[in-house]
Amino acid sequence: MKKLIIILGLFLSSTTFAMGDLEVSSWQFSGVVPKNGIRIPFLTIQVTARNEEVQISEITVRRNGLSESSDISRLIAITDKFRRSLRTSFNNDDLATLKFRNPLVLTPNETHKITIYGNLNITATSGRTIALSLENITSSANNISQPSVEETFQEYQKRTIPKRANRWRIKCVNRKCQRILE
Repeated sequence: MKKLIIILGLFLSSTTFAMGDLEVSSWQFSGVVPKNGIRIPFLTIQVTARNEEVQISEITVRRNGLSESSDISRLIAITDKFRRSLRTSFNNDDLATLKFRNPLVLTPNETHKITIYGNLNITATSGRTIALSLENITSSANNISQPSVEETFQEYQKRTIPKRANRWRIKCVNRKCQRILE
């Protein structure tokens, strides 16, 4: 009878969910911040559940730039003015894992913005550039995808910069200049 109860307990504790897809995009904060600023927004992550409900339990970020691991401390994740994660700091591999107190639950086609904040503890007088990048998201999603960027910057410029209808060129011969239509 004891074996049956233990086996039944194992089946009940290992629940599996058929979860949907998660679409993730992120962007970094850019700007000038005070030397030892508190609660600086370093990274914003936008997550969207596609097919079914998705639960997010952890986010891992990497420190980039010309700085030290001790320059940023007390990283937290906040969604809609609500603090989601326990505070953490970077390890020796320049990674920080933000563990959520309660999983963030996304219903189908729901979008949330998660902002990663941190405190600065810079001791150097100059020459520090600090950035965070998204390394991993631990969730119940089957697939995690990022929106694809189809066009290059040059293609974007060609598409957005208006074309001039008439292009004129100035041609000078013997100190006499004329406008010539191209």
